[in-house]
Amino acid sequence: MLDFTLVKNRTITFSDMARDLTATDLRNLTNEMIDTMLSIIADARSVQTIDQVRHRFEESRRMRLAMLDAWPDEPHLEVVYSVSPRFGPFNATARFLMGLYHDDDHLGQLREIMRQVRETRSSSIA
Repeated sequence: MLDFTLVKNRTITFSDMARDLTATDLRNLTNEMIDTMLSIIADARSVQTIDQVRHRFEESRRMRLAMLDAWPDEPHLEVVYSVSPRFGPFNATARFLMGLYHDDDHLGQLREIMRQVRETRSSSIA
């Protein structure tokens, strides 16, 4: 998993972090992120709801990997745009990385939800 701390602390930009990443790296990071999210919810039991969440995670993985498959063999990574001065210029790799950053922000939320589920489950058993 990528550690986004330096981006969050504004020590480096997304472009700095993305500089040496390849499409293969992004594919691997995508799989690692979705696998992590699925791992966090692994012991959830509410069939309808958790099945919908798992389905959405897998659907997200499929769409992201398909997007990477749509990249040309030699993407023009020199083409950049700036969303804001905070983030600096984005090329295709940095833009894709922004999605993983967004996911990373939700990992703590998922862990907290599952902590609450476990707590509720154990208190209802007792």
